[in-house]
Amino acid sequence: MRKLLAPALVAVIVACGGGSDGVTPPPNTPGKVTFTIARSSASQVPIGAESAFVKLSNETVDVVQAVKIPDPGNTSSYTLTVPAGSGYSLEVVAFHELHDGIRVALAGGEVHDLTLHPGDNAVALDVKPWTYTLSGPDTIQSGEPATYTLTVTGGPTDLFTTRVEIHQNLGLASEDQHFDVVGDGATASATFNVPALDTDSTLYFVFSYFVDDARFHTHSTSFAADLPFAPQPPFQRPVKAAPASVVITFDKTRQH
Repeated sequence: MRKLLAPALVAVIVACGGGSDGVTPPPNTPGKVTFTIARSSASQVPIGAESAFVKLSNETVDVVQAVKIPDPGNTSSYTLTVPAGSGYSLEVVAFHELHDGIRVALAGGEVHDLTLHPGDNAVALDVKPWTYTLSGPDTIQSGEPATYTLTVTGGPTDLFTTRVEIHQNLGLASEDQHFDVVGDGATASATFNVPALDTDSTLYFVFSYFVDDARFHTHSTSFAADLPFAPQPPFQRPVKAAPASVVITFDKTRQH
């Protein structure tokens, strides 16, 4: 499984453009969008999230800016200039870059139906890790398939593709094995076929939801949100050894 930096309680708070008086400004009038990223000790976002993509778009505008998330206790400010107008959406995905174009999404946030006016605009956006639920058996019987379903319950999901990669380890000493399943951006199911075992073991697994590179005007070797994200422990379920069997054969030949 992909490994991240150690987590800490930090804050990623984004301020950006957004009017609220309901008046649509003249078309093509420049609107300056200034957003500030602040980091404090009050957030759940892992310290490993050192970068972010900020996307501002509507039906005719699609602007993405890559930014650095500041160290705890600091702030960074960035400015985007777009035509004033309505129907804007702001999306943020915070991530940690491993190596060779491999990115791990750690938190996201979005707000919609913004109206930008000429001059400065301001609105707050919370960026948080995704929340989720897992359903499936509490115990796996080796030699029999076991299916688990993960559903994202909090955080933006429209940035995910239908590709979900499943990472699994049978016992801590085993190598990472992985396979793909098809999800709908929010829900994905995976079936594990654990072979019959002589002794009890444990299955460890993670769902990796892939982020749409094109949505953020980028190209990644891999860009996914690991659920749960390391170094949080992966899901784990006890695996029971296969039951012993005794075969009795009755010989029909009559003995004299």
